[in-house]
Amino acid sequence: MLNVTTNFTKNYCTRKKITCLEILCLAVAASGSCSRVDLELGGNLVPDNQVMYTELDSSIMVKTYILSGDTLATNRCGALYWGAKVDDCGEMVAEFASQFYTNEVTDYSFNGDIWIDSLTMTVAVKSTLGNCSDKQQLSVYALNDQLNYDTVYYSDFEIGQLKHNLLTSLNVSVNPDVYTYKLYDAQTDKNKDIENWVGKLVNSAVYESEESFHTAFPGLYFAQPNNSNGAVCEIDADSSYMTLYYKRGANVSDSSRKVNYYFTQDSINTGVSRISFNYSQTLFAHQIDSMFEAGSEYCPVQTLGGLKSLFVIEHRQLESLKNKIIARGYRNVAINRAVLTFSTIMPSDSAFNQALLQIGLFKKFRSYTSEYDSVRYGDSLKTMSLDRTYGTYSVDITSELVSGLSRQQQDLKIILAS
Repeated sequence: MLNVTTNFTKNYCTRKKITCLEILCLAVAASGSCSRVDLELGGNLVPDNQVMYTELDSSIMVKTYILSGDTLATNRCGALYWGAKVDDCGEMVAEFASQFYTNEVTDYSFNGDIWIDSLTMTVAVKSTLGNCSDKQQLSVYALNDQLNYDTVYYSDFEIGQLKHNLLTSLNVSVNPDVYTYKLYDAQTDKNKDIENWVGKLVNSAVYESEESFHTAFPGLYFAQPNNSNGAVCEIDADSSYMTLYYKRGANVSDSSRKVNYYFTQDSINTGVSRISFNYSQTLFAHQIDSMFEAGSEYCPVQTLGGLKSLFVIEHRQLESLKNKIIARGYRNVAINRAVLTFSTIMPSDSAFNQALLQIGLFKKFRSYTSEYDSVRYGDSLKTMSLDRTYGTYSVDITSELVSGLSRQQQDLKIILAS
């Protein structure tokens, strides 16, 4: 819904033909030392044709089109994404692969007989999208080829082509917090693949250089095997790591030692997320990218290169504002305020928990590039925040509406994206 508040004064020159909309500029002068002002003082002396009136108009129609998302350079996002969710916007699945490294190994760390106890993984979840009340299955694979730090990896990269052996499967929580899971336990785990993989971690030869380490350990692939209806989580790579616990010799009295392996995305490590969307079961599936069909009644917006919406306010709709005022005998018109409001579908606490807290409004939207994980700098128009009380997003587009009126026969087009 678009509400436009206009100020106008009566026509005082009936002989002049009105051919364009004139914006009325008001100047207010203040003088004297009186701190109280009677705003109605002298109001009865103002000629009727100079009195300003205010009118609220909500008759402008806004056409909506659904646009498919762009791929984005996920190795430049600063985070890793994993999980799956299904909602009114369709199915979203995220998986990631990452390198890891350590700076804690010294010359004597793995000298002599080494007995491995276990390997754990600590995962820091920053935020979630979807229902994170239930645990989801996580499958961990070893990669058979390295990720290259100088290569740009987009969100449609087929990580699965690099997977080698399945090391383990876990049930994990995706609530925002820090969790530790056991990837390997020497006492109970009889899987030869992970036993051999972990065994290489105590081979001191692989630590001779970063290149030799990443040749031996190209990285790990964290897959989402069943695409369950859960949540997609944002993982903080800087706070996520693996810990190897070991002893020297078979002496049980020897206290456990440990080495941490970090997933931090820096000049040593890189990571890539694969993010895919399936809209086949949505109500608006046939309207995606349908720029030559009737506008959609839905306005879906997703993160991570998902759907965005295009809003078109036709120039003839803007002209109708001016013509309605002119037809009633008024001459000078000023658009005081124009607010575009979006209501969420079936507002509820559970829906708000899955809704985007903020949505960006863009007049010039450029595709994701290899250098940025969002729109290019300088193209952002405004930000809309979710009002949980009313279940709406609202934004003032007064300046955009005024500029749209000044352009002959040009529609006002705005992109709604995240």
